[in-house]
Amino acid sequence: MIRIGFALLALLTGIQLAHAQTVTVQRADILDYGIYAVDQQPTGRNADGVLQSEVRDIKLAVKTQAVNAVLGTHFGFEYTIVGAPEGAKVSLRSIVIYPPGGIHPPGKAPVPQYAVNVNRVIGGQSYLHWYAFDDPWELVPGTWTFQLWYGDHKIAEQSFLVVLP
Repeated sequence: MIRIGFALLALLTGIQLAHAQTVTVQRADILDYGIYAVDQQPTGRNADGVLQSEVRDIKLAVKTQAVNAVLGTHFGFEYTIVGAPEGAKVSLRSIVIYPPGGIHPPGKAPVPQYAVNVNRVIGGQSYLHWYAFDDPWELVPGTWTFQLWYGDHKIAEQSFLVVLP
């Protein structure tokens, strides 16, 4: 009876180990980039005063790395996560690095970058890493760099040159 108990325990442990796969993220593939038309739903502002929003109905309007600093402009890149197992949830760090000197929210110190953790799924679904010019103090010309990080590994990067019209 004890042997049957040990055999059953070993079998159950083996089944659990087979289902507990190691999650690996190799990279994020950039599918498209540029200026996007979206339906933006504001959700509030972060501590730096940057408007937080959810977007829907995402459509690439212009494939470009040059972006005019105009209120209401949404820009960024679409991507998928490449890794294993397919469908596994992962946490990424989504960063926008502003041009030197940063952005200048009223009454606050200059902000050099915006960073947020996002939960994503490995596999076929695409996501948008984006920024929108919602306030005049965000209209800063120069190179804006969008990055995705998984742990301490940068898995994607795309830069845009923001220019005054």
